Amino acid sequence: MRITSVLCVFAIAGALVLGGMQRPAGAASTVTVQIATGDPGVDFYKNTKKATLMVFADYLTRISGGRMTCKLAVGTLGGEAEVFQQTMLGTNEIAITTEGPASSILRDWNVLNIPYLFASDRVVETILDGPFGKELGRELEKKSGVRVLAFASNAGFRHIINARRPINRMEDLKGLKIRTVESPAQMKFFELMGATATPIAWGEVYTSIETGVVDGLNNNANGVLLGGLERLSRYITRDAHVYSPAIIITNAAWFDGLTPEQKNWVTEAADNARWVSRVLVQLDEAAGYEKLAREFGVQVSYFTPEEKERIKARVVPPFMDWLKGTLEDPAWIEKIRAAVAEAEAALKIHQK
Repeated sequence: MRITSVLCVFAIAGALVLGGMQRPAGAASTVTVQIATGDPGVDFYKNTKKATLMVFADYLTRISGGRMTCKLAVGTLGGEAEVFQQTMLGTNEIAITTEGPASSILRDWNVLNIPYLFASDRVVETILDGPFGKELGRELEKKSGVRVLAFASNAGFRHIINARRPINRMEDLKGLKIRTVESPAQMKFFELMGATATPIAWGEVYTSIETGVVDGLNNNANGVLLGGLERLSRYITRDAHVYSPAIIITNAAWFDGLTPEQKNWVTEAADNARWVSRVLVQLDEAAGYEKLAREFGVQVSYFTPEEKERIKARVVPPFMDWLKGTLEDPAWIEKIRAAVAEAEAALKIHQK
């Protein structure tokens, strides 16, 4: 009995010593977080979602002192719809996607697609970072279990791009076939503009324009360069008809299981990444149009203020009638209008 007792004491002491060698007292375990985007592409100068996640991962690892690290999945888990669903299910912890998957779950997100709603990047960023964006995020979480950590930038403003002719008036779009994302709201806009909206997967856009399946798309300089569409995008009208945000999301149940300190680290990393994302997209845009004009002879034009007002008068009222019938709660229309007015007043937009 004495020998057994002694052996037990030595065994316990040995385990404590070995345990102490393996994990120093007070040391915390490392948490590895999988973060994903559906956008493929190793060039982070073009793949701004990858760049945003790289910044998120580096910042999170740094501020946590290495206690939280990230595993990046860039286009390896499927498209953005698959990545969003995986984040819903908890098989992926954090992701960055466009608003597309969110609007398929919560139709009220389509208020973000009201044509010519936002006067500038600053206005839309103020709205999305404020009470309106937070409320919209909470509604999405109720329906999906996905929490919006931050609104970032996917592509900034979308413009009209085509290979056939300059677009200086609304009537110039008549008869053109324009590729859009699978967004009923964006398709409705081009229908009202007199064009034929054709949703096509991003990987098929180049061939579709080259073979005449479509004549162009609604995107921007970064999208043209990312897709290698420089020689097929002869005319760009920078009309800024809709803003395309991205969302940095997390599985809410996973996030709620973190310690308060870990939650703060993740939230701070997302907050930092959203600003970096916005700067990256605006930089890509500024450099992109100059490059397209200089190297490829792309003609860049704008609607005159008078023409834009004429288009808004003709397109926005029927669009709003359509939108009211698609939203789960039409009250979101007045909410976003009020948020726009408040943001413009605070930023002194349109004031002389």
